[in-house]
Amino acid sequence: GIDYRRKAPYGQIEYATLEYLENQFILDFDEKMPFDLLSEHNEFRKDLMKVSQQHREYGGKVDKIIADVRAAYRDWEEGTERYRLKVESLKLAEKRVKDGLALLSSGRANVGDILRARNDLYEAQIQAIDALVDSAVAILQIQVQPDSLWRKWDWKN
Repeated sequence: GIDYRRKAPYGQIEYATLEYLENQFILDFDEKMPFDLLSEHNEFRKDLMKVSQQHREYGGKVDKIIADVRAAYRDWEEGTERYRLKVESLKLAEKRVKDGLALLSSGRANVGDILRARNDLYEAQIQAIDALVDSAVAILQIQVQPDSLWRKWDWKN
């Protein structure tokens, strides 16, 4: 059985300290209890392996999410830069048409030059719209969560 004998304090020990509490009781086992811990040890090891496997799976999922977010962000940056360049190209095409019309009115350009400039302007408009759509799609890919919920886009950061 277990022997709970009160131990007399030796010397003066301050009340409510750890030393005081340690000297209050003695806990002795007078019998050796047979413990077969092999099965518990094996179960613990199995549970530990399961936890380790779940930790690796979690790490793999986190790495995949990080890679997906980085790829979506990179696509958004590329789309935004492409759109910026296409808008500059569009402005140049508009200027070319305007300058061509001025040259045509002064007799220094022909109608073929104006038609080519207008064709280039239409092409630049189409490419700018395509780049804008690609950028918008990239933003949507960043905003959509895996569970199909939306989060508000923070335009300030």
